[in-house]
This record gives sequence, structure tokens and C-alpha cells, in this order.
Amino acid sequence: MVKAPGVGILLHPRLLFALMVLFCVMLTAPAAAVALPDRVAVNESYTDQTPDYGYLNFSSIQEAIDGVATGGEVWVHNGTYREALVIDRSMSVLGVSALTALDEGIPILDVPGEAIGVEITADNVTFSGFEVANATEIGIFAHGADAVSLEHNYVSLLNDAAPDTCGILVEDGAGACIGDNMVLVMGSGHQMGVTLDRAPEARVRDNRILAASRAPEVGPVEVGAVNLVLAALVPEDNKPLSTIEEEQYLSLAPDGVTVLESPSVLVEGNQVVSMGLGDEVEGVYVSADVWGIRSCDSESASIIENEVTVVGLAPNRTRTLGIHGAGDLTLIEGNTVEISTVSSIVQPVGIRLGWAEKGRVLNNTVSVEVECASTGGNDGRMRPAGITAFESVRAQVTRNDISYTLSASGSPETCRVAVEGIYLEECDACRVSENVAVVESMTIRDRTRDGDDDLLRVSGSVNGIDVYESDEPEILENVVETFGGVFAHDGGTPDEPFAGIAGELMMTGISVRGWWDEPVQSPVVDGNAVSVSAQSMTFLGPLSGVFGDALADNSDLQARYAAVMDAKENRASALSAFEEVEGLDVDLSSALAFEPRIDEVCLAQVRTVTAGIVLEDVVDPTVCRNIVPVSLNALSLVSSLPVGEEEAAALCEGAMPLGLIEQAFAGEQMQQAAVLSLIDENGDAWQNLSVEERAAITDAVINGDADALALYAETDGLFPAGSGVDEIIAGYQEILESDELFGFLNGTRLAAAVPVSMNYGLLYTAEGETQVYENTFSVLTSSIGIAVAESENADVPDAAAGSAGLVTSFGIIGTSDAARLAENTVEVGTSGIYLNIASGSDIETSDAAAGTAHLFLAAGICADGDESLVQGNNITVLQTTEAIAEAVALVKDRIALSVAATAGVGVGIVLDAGTILDAGTYAPVPPTMDDAFGDVIQGNTVSVTDEINVASLAGMLLDPPLDGSSHALSAAVGAAASFGIVAPEASVLDNTVSAVASQNSMAVAEVTDLSDPVILAAGSGLPGAGAANLGIAASGGIVTLRSCITNNTVFTAANAEGTVEAATEELLEDAGILGVIGVINVGIVSLNPSYIDANTVDGEAWAALVGMCRGDRVDGETQLIGLDLGILSVGGDATFNTINNGYAGFPYSYDGEVYEPYATHNWWGDASGPSGTGPGTGSPVYGAALYEPWLTRPADVVLETGKSYFGLEIGSPFIGGDGYRTGLEPGWNTLSFPLALENATWGAATGLGDGLDYAVAYAWDAGAGRWVQVTDASTINPLDAVYVRMNDYDRLPVRISPEVTSPPTRTLEAGWNLVGPAYALVGLPEPIGQAYFWWGEPYGTSVTTALTTVAYTPDGRDGYTVVVSPSINPESWVFTRGDDAPDMDATCGYWVYMENPATLAGFSTTPLPMPEWAWNL
Repeated sequence: MVKAPGVGILLHPRLLFALMVLFCVMLTAPAAAVALPDRVAVNESYTDQTPDYGYLNFSSIQEAIDGVATGGEVWVHNGTYREALVIDRSMSVLGVSALTALDEGIPILDVPGEAIGVEITADNVTFSGFEVANATEIGIFAHGADAVSLEHNYVSLLNDAAPDTCGILVEDGAGACIGDNMVLVMGSGHQMGVTLDRAPEARVRDNRILAASRAPEVGPVEVGAVNLVLAALVPEDNKPLSTIEEEQYLSLAPDGVTVLESPSVLVEGNQVVSMGLGDEVEGVYVSADVWGIRSCDSESASIIENEVTVVGLAPNRTRTLGIHGAGDLTLIEGNTVEISTVSSIVQPVGIRLGWAEKGRVLNNTVSVEVECASTGGNDGRMRPAGITAFESVRAQVTRNDISYTLSASGSPETCRVAVEGIYLEECDACRVSENVAVVESMTIRDRTRDGDDDLLRVSGSVNGIDVYESDEPEILENVVETFGGVFAHDGGTPDEPFAGIAGELMMTGISVRGWWDEPVQSPVVDGNAVSVSAQSMTFLGPLSGVFGDALADNSDLQARYAAVMDAKENRASALSAFEEVEGLDVDLSSALAFEPRIDEVCLAQVRTVTAGIVLEDVVDPTVCRNIVPVSLNALSLVSSLPVGEEEAAALCEGAMPLGLIEQAFAGEQMQQAAVLSLIDENGDAWQNLSVEERAAITDAVINGDADALALYAETDGLFPAGSGVDEIIAGYQEILESDELFGFLNGTRLAAAVPVSMNYGLLYTAEGETQVYENTFSVLTSSIGIAVAESENADVPDAAAGSAGLVTSFGIIGTSDAARLAENTVEVGTSGIYLNIASGSDIETSDAAAGTAHLFLAAGICADGDESLVQGNNITVLQTTEAIAEAVALVKDRIALSVAATAGVGVGIVLDAGTILDAGTYAPVPPTMDDAFGDVIQGNTVSVTDEINVASLAGMLLDPPLDGSSHALSAAVGAAASFGIVAPEASVLDNTVSAVASQNSMAVAEVTDLSDPVILAAGSGLPGAGAANLGIAASGGIVTLRSCITNNTVFTAANAEGTVEAATEELLEDAGILGVIGVINVGIVSLNPSYIDANTVDGEAWAALVGMCRGDRVDGETQLIGLDLGILSVGGDATFNTINNGYAGFPYSYDGEVYEPYATHNWWGDASGPSGTGPGTGSPVYGAALYEPWLTRPADVVLETGKSYFGLEIGSPFIGGDGYRTGLEPGWNTLSFPLALENATWGAATGLGDGLDYAVAYAWDAGAGRWVQVTDASTINPLDAVYVRMNDYDRLPVRISPEVTSPPTRTLEAGWNLVGPAYALVGLPEPIGQAYFWWGEPYGTSVTTALTTVAYTPDGRDGYTVVVSPSINPESWVFTRGDDAPDMDATCGYWVYMENPATLAGFSTTPLPMPEWAWNL
């Protein structure tokens, strides 16, 4: 017990202790009761001497944070504070400069060694006006906190201490506001400027952000932490292909702004720069994955009006992306995105939208500049593109301006370059509208040969807009320009092997593609302006201004297009803006650039495909109101000689295209071409041989089997008599006896150029109905192939040069169940120039051979389907080609061989081409008048022109004397074919067609003195020169099978000229010149029965073959084949046509029945009717065609007036009832006219055509009983007859009256009367013999019937008693009443003896009936 002092109370010790504790608490109670201030100040100069230090004023920001009230403010003055901060309560931490107008700088948080500069864990925190520097991982980190505001801060992390660094990170908190900050993050791994992770409704506005990742300067670096988002987005097969172990793989991954699983976020008005900068590090695979703004799994995110710059520089690979938005209702609008990347393999994307239903990409400006060796991700969703979208239903990509420039160069063994302007995948009901997309891609390959025999492959793929597996897409009112090319060069020396080059380019303006079992439904491509231009062998020049007129109706698009092109020309590299940034001392130049050379040997093949619009595997597509110019320019150059700068510039002047590849012509191929160029000229004889026999002949030449060749040379009928082929074959036998000749190509200096080009305006494969209307397609293709080989040494003494290629151009081509192709303007043009030169050396065993073979095919519209409507299109197709092959040998007893062959086919419209091409096995049932055809070609204007020029020169430049067995052999083959419309089973109506084919070929063979071009002799054993020339020009206006062809206007022309030249006339003759020139010109061709009605056909054909000796023309062994027709019909009907250049008809057999051709009621260019087998002087008719009646006025006049302006032949083979007379025989004939004539004067009746060849004609005057000479003014009517004395056999066409006339009558006088029957013309239901019509009753009209009205007089007295058929008639007889009555034939004259006068009545009337179908024409 303890007694308290002065108190009489004893206290227990425990109680005393409690009292002491209570006393202490009481002493401290006043301090604890004081409230924390709402505002405190921080200044690094404050000390404990500062008033209220530790309460209102602090020198430590963290202490101030701890000492301010919740919701209060911490004002921090300028200074450097070396501390990290943790804010765990609601408050505002503010730099004074952010609150006042005083320019005293901002406070700096310098936190070296600290992982986090500022950490915020409480709601409603504002942190503003600070510089946060030198944190190792995160500058500002807010997590689990709502409504955080981070503004006016400068955050910098510049270190390699951590692989992952971030300027500002907000995690698990809603409503954050990040604005007006400047964020700089640099490192060597994954650097992030601003990141939102599960931070909904955040705002990131008006910040300046730079995220830069760069490789360290020395040593391999271990791989940093994996970016989970990137790993999820990039498929495994897109990882860099490298044999380097993982610890030697360095990935640089800067992100400017990242939004993860944060809905309703706004990213607006920021300036974002993201850079991946990788120097080359030995033994390390360095790549860069660079993102500007990335929003992942974030619905309703809005990325608006940001300026984003993304730079990727890495030696091995870069992936660069400006803006990525993933999440439904994502909006990416009004942003400016610039991407610049340089690497071996690149994947640059401007804007990427994914998994975003109703996502929108609007009003953005995207600029991408790329230098690379090849592109990666070409088949994935990270494919290089200006804008991409995938798995985004109802996505919109609208009013964006895109400029994408890719330049690929370097020397990988295999490369592929692919780039898209806009790419959408699995975006149903998407809309791509009002965008301007300019895409340029240039691929250049050059390799310094070091004995490597591997093939250098170069390929490029460029698309303006590409929509894949997306139903119901709408592609509307875009401006798309894609241009570029592939150039490859392989240089070496003559002693090095040729590894060769393979080059190909595919370029498309707009593409819509489905999968084979999942086609795209109902795509619409409407109102776009699309330009595609492919080139090579030259540096690209932008085709600015191609849309000047096309966009005149849309000033906004026109201005935006011009602005994009201007910016593209004047834009500086995006890297230049950062040259002064500390720590970014990177070399901005590209180590991949080089200057290509074309100065050595290479073998080349070029394969190019370009298309304006492609629809692949789609359903019910619509393509309308687009403007699509497409140009493809291909150059393939192979040379063993240096090409100077001026020559190279001349070759590459303008736009020239594609890559180069090795394709060596074997010696056997060259030899076979030479032989077949001769044998093929012999037509049916060669074709009738079996395949085995043809092969045996060819093998005999190639293998040097002279005995086998001799056997075939002696075969009767194989070669036409006088063709000279037998002499040529004999010459080959002599040559083949030498093992050296024709085997010389086995050790040859060989050069070959093989360009293959395919160019399309619109290419589609569709189901359902395809609609293509009101578009303008311009498809222009040029191809140049040059091969030059010159022997240089004894190891390779021979020289051979060759080129072969295919060039195709189509305005519109495709397949679908049904198609409507209407009101389009289609222009297709191809041009080709080919030069092949082989020059042997002066080495004893040196030979030379040159050859060229090329095929050109161009079509305006080519459609395949069950129902196609081709209506109102304006189509122009123009092809021009020049080919030259030259072989020069310098040594006696050797050979110079030159072969040149070129063919061109141009077609305006072709439907169901497979059926036409298989016409030999296609045997349809003939049509009926009521048949309706699924295909309709109506109201089109078609113009097709094909021009081919071919020259082959083989020369031996020898010193005299010219003895030995040297030979110069030359063959030239040229074929040009033009067709306006080609269609089976179609209605071809109201079209205007022009088809012109022109061919010129020259074959020259010379053995000559170097100084004097004169041949001394041409006998056996002396030098010889042989030249062969085959030239074909064919044109057809309309080619069809089983169709209805009505109201078309067709003009065709075919011109062919050939020249064969040798040095002397003797040599020209002894060399056995073989030349065949043929022209085939037909306006309308129907290979099966068709109805051909109311068409106008005209044309011209011209052919010439000239033998030349020293500039003078010499007749040689030549053949000219010509066919010029307006219509060629097999078993069909041709009526009411205007035929100005001939008709040929042939029967058609079907199911045992023969269908004869009909050609009635046609205008043949003259009222006298057709010539040929016809009686007139109009255009000719051939074959078994029925041509009567013909029209005596043009068909349009007849149809317009409805009058029967018809003509017939007196004594026609097709009209019976006239005694089967066929014209008028020499000497006396009787003649009458059964029908009223249009002009009944004798001069008019006999003056049609070239006029009747007669001496005199007499009529009998029964009243006077005397003969009266017939004059031109005399009239002759039905029932009249005359005697006419013919000078020679002749035929008489007449014009039947189109007016209404009554049956004729004539008074017969007592005594003898000379009369002619007047029968009606009767059409037969079945022909009688050759006759299709009959005068009077079929099988004959008896005398009693013909003279029934004059058997008795009206008062009952006897009329006629005797009738005499003169002996000059086809049948002569005498008839008296009571005898058996013979037939009284029309067109003849008969003597009738009348006992008493009576009136004779005829049976005929006019006009002749108009066919029922004429009223429907």
C-alpha cells in the first residue's frame, strides 16, 4: 500500500499506475484534438525554422501528403524532390506553376532506383504540375482508385534497368482523367507511355507522349517480360523465323497509349510518338513491335483527333501499328497517323479495328512509309495496310485519307512483298466509303553473283481496298490508286552459271473475296474511282492527276485526293522530327538502298497480274458507277552485252513494269519451232495426220533422222503441190547428214526473256446475279521483251536468243449464275515490242539462232453464266504488236536460224467462251422462232482492232569466195484476229460492231559478202538461204451458235501483207521460198442454226505476198487465201439484212435431219440481188443458201415503209413451174414476166446489175401480124412474152412491184398470139427438188388451167384451139383441145391460136406477201 502525500488515503500500486497513465493521456490530448489542414505547402527550402513547419509547410512532399486532410490540397513549389510518393487518401497534389501565372518551373520528383515514382491507391486524387523522372518501372501508378486526375505532368523514364517501363499506368479504377501531360519513356524492352488497365470511363486528352525502345549498343540481351496483349494478337506463325536461341532474341516493344479492358474510354487530342530503334547486334535477332495507340477489349472506346507517329527501325523485323481499337462501338475519328519503318521484314499498319461490332474509323489521315526487304504477316490480320478491320460487324471505314509507300530492296533468296490500302476481314454489313487510298509499292532486287545457283524469287502484291469473308459489304465512292512494280536484276559474267530470276506482281484496286464454301453475300461496289498502274525496270513516277476529270462531280474527294498526292510528294521523313531528342542518336539513313544496274547477263521471266476490281467467291454482287483505269507495263530484258545508261534510260522511259526470271529455251524447243513454223502452213493435210505421225516428223528433224524425214517428204498429199515444202524438207535432209548442224544449240550462249502479263478491269467469280453497270474501265497493257546473245569465246561458241510470252487484258471478266452488265464504258489496249538478236562469233564452230513467240489476248467483256444481259456498253479493244528475231553467223559451213511468231486475238464481248471453243463437239437442236435465250447482248457499241507486225532475219556475213554449206534459214509467222461479239445461244440485238485485223510479216534470209551484198551462186553445196512466211488476218463481227441475231450494224476488215526477201533472184527461187498469206473476214458467223435478221454488215479484206530481191519485187512460190463475207451461216436463217460483203451458207445435220440455210429478203447492196451463185452484181452469196426473194431497197427502208420491195430471178434455180430453166441460153429464148414489175419498161427490166447480155428482142403484134423490135422504152406486162436473142448465157434479175395490182388481163386477137403465163408465186411447205417456191400450182399448171378464160368467148364461141411451146423453150410441144394437157411454164412464151378474140386473165397479183416475222423486227 502507498499513502498519497498530503492525503490520508492509501493507494494500491496498480491504481497508482493507472492514474499515471491517465495523466499522461491528458497531457497529450490537446495536440491530438487539432484538425489536419485542408491545404499545405511544400518547398525544398523549408526547414524547421519555417513557421508552421511540419503542420502547414513541409520540405517533403510525402510528409505533406501525410499531413493534409482528406480531400485537401498539397501545393508544391519548384524544386527537385528526391522521393517517391504514395497517395492513399483523396486529395489534390499540385505543382504551384500549374496554379499560378508565375513562370518558376515545375517541381521535379527525381526517384532514381525507385520502381514507382508516384503511387495512388485512393479515389478522387488529383496529381498535377510535376516532373516525375528516373523511376525504374512506372512513373505514375494509380490502382484500385476511381476518379484519379493526372494533369500537366512531365513524366520521363530513361533507363534500361527494367525490361518493362511505363510512364503513367492506371489500373482497376474508373473515371480517370489524364490530360495535358508530357510522357517520355525510353528503354530497351517494352516501353509504354500511358496505359489504362480495367479503367472504364477514363479520359486521356491533350497529352504529348513519346515511347522509345532501342537496342543496347553492345552484347546480347536476354528477352524481357512477354507482352501478353501482343502475344494474344500475333499468331505463332508470325513470330520471326530465326535459328538464334531465345536468349539471343531481342524484342523492342514501345507503346504510346494502351487501353486494356476499359470500356467507354476517351483518347483525344494527344500527340503520340512511339519508336522502336534497333541497331544491328552481332549474334542477336533484333525486332521491333511498335504501337502508337492500342485499345483492347474495350467497348465504346473513342480515339479522336490524335496525332500519332510510329517509327520502327530494326535490322531483322518490325511490326508497327498506329492505332488499334478492339471492342464494340469503338470510334477512331479525326486522327493523323504517320508510320515510318525500315527493316528486313516489316508489318506496318496505320489503323487496326478488331472485334468491334459497329466500330467506326472516320476522317483519319494515315501516312505510311516503308523500306524493307520483304513484308511479313501477308496472310494474317497483321498484314501491312493503311487501315485494317476484322471480326467487326457493321464496321464503317469512311472519309479517311491514306498514303502508303513501300520500297523493298536487298537480296534475300526468296521474298514476298504485300501491302493493302484498306483491308477488312469477317466484317459483315461493313461500309467502306469516301476514302482516298493511295498505295505505292516498289520492289527491287539485285544480287552479286558468287556461283550460287539458287533461283532468286521476287514477288509483290498490292491492293487498294481488300474485303475478305465479309457478307453484304458496301464499298462506296472511294478514290483508290495503287501503283508500283517489281524490278529484279541478276548480274554475272559469261563464265558463271545462271541462277536466274523469277519475278511476279499482283496488283488490285478493289478486291472482295470469299471462301470457296462460304462466298460473300451481296457485295456492293459503287461510285469508286480506282486507278491501278504496274511497272518495272524503272523507278516509279506517281501518276498524279489521273482522276482530274473523273472526280469533277465531287469537289471534296477531288480536293482530298490532290492533298494526299501533294503531301506524298512533299512529306519529310517522320524521323526528322526527333533528330534533336536527347538519346535518339540513331542513323536515319537506310542501309537497304542501292542503285540497280542493267549491264550484264540475266535470264528473265516476268509474271504480272493486275486488276482494278476483283470479286472472288461472292453472291449477288453489285458493281456500279466506278471509274477504273488500270495500266500494266512489262519489260523483260536479257542481254549478254552491256547496256549503256542512255540505252537503258530509253528502254525504261515512261512506265515499264515487272520482274525478271531465268527460263532457258532448250535447243530442241528452238528447232521444233522452226520446223513447225513451216509445216503448220499446210493446213488440213498436216492436221489429218495422227498425233503419232506428226510427232515422228518433228522428231525426225530434231533428232537428225534423215531417212524417216525422207519417207514423210514423199508422202502424197501431205504438202500441197508447188508449195516448195518438199524442197525445204530435202534441204533439211542434207543438213541433217551433218552432226554439227541443228545440234549446235547444245553448247550455246543462251538468252531468253519470257514476259507473262494478265490485266483486268473487273474480275469476278460469283453465284446468283452479278450486276455491273455505269462503270468506266480502262485497261492498258504494254509488254517489252528483249533478248540479246553474243558468243564471246571458244568454250561457248554459239549464240541463241529467244522470247516467248502471254499478254492478256480484259475489261470485265467473270462467271456467275446470272449477270447484268449494262451501260459500262470499257477500253482495253495492249501493245508489245519484242526483239531477239543472236550473233555468233568468228570461231570455227560458231552458229546463231534467234526466236520469238508471243500470244496476245484482249477482251472487253467476258462473261460465263446461265443468264447474262450485256446491254448498252461502249467497248473499245486495241492491240498492236511488233516482233523481230535476228540471227547472224560469221563462219562458213555453219548455220543462222531465225524464227518469229506472234499472234493476237481481240474480242469485244464473249459469253460462255468454253462453248464456242468446243464448237466441234457442240451440236445443239436448232432453235425455233419462239425460243427465248438466257443470254442477251443488246445495244452495245463495240470496236476491236488488232495489228501484228513480225520480222525474221537470218544472215550469214561471209568473206568471198562464198562456197561451203552455210545456211541462213528464216521463218516469220504472224496472226491477227479480231472479233466483236462471241456468244452461243444468245439474243444479239441492236449492237454496233467494228472489228479490224491487220497483219504484216517479213522473212529475210541472206548469205552475203560482208562488203558486197551479192550472192555468187545458189547451186548444190554452195551457200543457201531459205525463207518461209505465214501470215493470217482474221476478223469477225459476231460469232455465235444457235442464237437470234437482230438489228446489229457490223463492220469488219482483215488485211494481211507478207514479204519474203533474199539476195538474188536465183537464190530466191532455189531456196524454195514458201509463203502463205490468208485473210478471213466475216461480219456474222453462226456455227449452228441461228436466226440472223435485220442486220447491216459490211467489210473489206486485202492480202498481198511479195517476194523481194535486192529491193525489187519478184514473183515466188506463194499462196494467197482470202475469205470476205458479211454472214456465214450453218443451217440458219438470214433475213432482212443489209449485206455489203457476201454470204455463205452450209447445211446443218442434227439427229439425222439436214437443215438448209436460208438467206431470203436481204439487201445485197444492189437491186439486182447477190452475185456469186446469185444473178446480180451485189455482194456475193455462196453455198446452198436460198436467197430469193431479195430486197431491192436497203432493209431498213423496207422495214420502215412496210413495202414489199422484192426481187426475183427469171429462171431461178429455187423457183419451180418454169420448166426448170436456169438463166437464158445463148441464141433465141422466149421470155415472159409472171408478176407486175416495179418498172415495166424493157430497159429497166433488163438493165439491173450489169444488164442482160442480149443482141435483140422482138414482140409479136397479133393485130398487125408482124414482129416488133423491143426497145428500152417498150413496156412488158404480165401475160406478155418476147423473143430475145442472147449473146451468151446470162441470168435476169427483176424488181417486183411493191404496189397493189389486180390480176392481169390481155385481149387475144383472132389468130396467133404470143403470151406468157401470169401465175402467183407459191411458197412450198416442203421443197420440190431444189425449188422452195413455185409459179402456179405445185408440180405444174396445165394449159387448160392457164387458158381457162379464153377457152370460149363470152358468147359461147370457141376461143383457143391450138397452143404451141416453141422448140427454144425448155420443153417444146403442140397441144390441141382434147389432147392430154401439158404444163404451161412460167417465164416462157407460148403461141396461142384463137378462133375468136377473147380476154385472157392471169392469176398473179402484187405486192408479194411480207413474212410475218418481219413486223417484229
